[in-house]
Amino acid sequence: MTLGTAASPMASKLQPTARAHPRQGQEVAEDGADTLYHEVASLRGAMFLFALWPIHSGERGMARASVLSHSTCYTVLVYAVWSVFNVRTLAARWTALGSAAAADGGGGDGSGASDLNTRLVNLIVLALLAHHWLLPVAIWPEAATLAKYFNDWTAFQVEWFEVTGQPLELRVHARALASAAVGVAFPALLILLMVQAGESPAQAAALFPPLCFFFLVGGVWSTLCRAVETSARRLREAFHAERELGVVGNLGVRRLRAYGLLWLRLRALAARAGAAQSGTLLVYTVYSMALGLVASIGVLVALLHADLGRANSVQALFLVESLHHIYTVHDAGHKAAQAAANALRYEMLCVKSPAKDGGEMDTEVRTLIMATEMHQGGPQPQHASVISLGGFAAVSRSSMIEVYNILLINLLVLLQFAYFVY
Repeated sequence: MTLGTAASPMASKLQPTARAHPRQGQEVAEDGADTLYHEVASLRGAMFLFALWPIHSGERGMARASVLSHSTCYTVLVYAVWSVFNVRTLAARWTALGSAAAADGGGGDGSGASDLNTRLVNLIVLALLAHHWLLPVAIWPEAATLAKYFNDWTAFQVEWFEVTGQPLELRVHARALASAAVGVAFPALLILLMVQAGESPAQAAALFPPLCFFFLVGGVWSTLCRAVETSARRLREAFHAERELGVVGNLGVRRLRAYGLLWLRLRALAARAGAAQSGTLLVYTVYSMALGLVASIGVLVALLHADLGRANSVQALFLVESLHHIYTVHDAGHKAAQAAANALRYEMLCVKSPAKDGGEMDTEVRTLIMATEMHQGGPQPQHASVISLGGFAAVSRSSMIEVYNILLINLLVLLQFAYFVY
């Protein structure tokens, strides 16, 4: 008796502190709202810091789109992980709210909303499968062309060793294998999370091959860009080391011609890879815009209807894929391509002769560059220092489109997160 009387005042004291839901018709709705409130309250501060931290830790003069890309990466990552692991809580809250709305409205709209929600979720899944299987078919020619360049890089490494006498460690094949491992492991983890969240195994398995394909294409593209950047830097360092030792001055024009041809060989590899990457990047941009469009449809459905366990899991997949797309293509890939372009543009003509040689070696290199421009049928540059990079310019052309896509994703994340919080 005393225990019961002691417990009742404590219960009465704790009762006003409980978070009240606007619709308290059912006990499930109240418990689900309380659980969601405490989870969101614990994650809200961390999510805000993760979203703002890259802005303060970036370098000076960083482009605004790059800062936006970094903040979006961390925001979407935290939100996607939170959404995947709390999808049952979100579905319970949606179901409770839908039941309360049906009870308040007389119970006539619950089944209709559930049927409409099921149809819309099926439409979203079909759209996801359609554009996931159509776009790899469009990218396949460019991806097959990129795969052939690995043999060209092997031949370039052999030529490098003949000229410099030192091996060139690019680890292209090792990086490709690492990208393949990540491209298989990470989509497999996403598929397992979707199945645990309630997605059917057949639909989840249908997403696995396209996800692996996009991961592999992004990994190959970044690997080739880093190979160009590393080769240009190593070639500059090797030439400057020999010039400081006086080796180039003693060997004369023949030695410098070998270095100039090695530069032109590297530039040809970069141009060929860039030409194939431009088409790949265009399809990636279209894929990103379609991804944002389908994700926006998912958000609208989530805001209008109840019982959205599957829709939340699908939307979490959208956000994780958007994170991968931004990071691989327009963050790491953009930086690698720009670094490779700068390496070729500003370092190729560092292969200059000492002043005492009268500029004959420098003239030889410039003649090789001009002859290569005319042989390829391209426009003859007004100055020999103008190095055209072709396909790498596609990164800059699609940057503005990606900025709008990042803004769309940020808006979607903030909209749904604010809805679940408040």
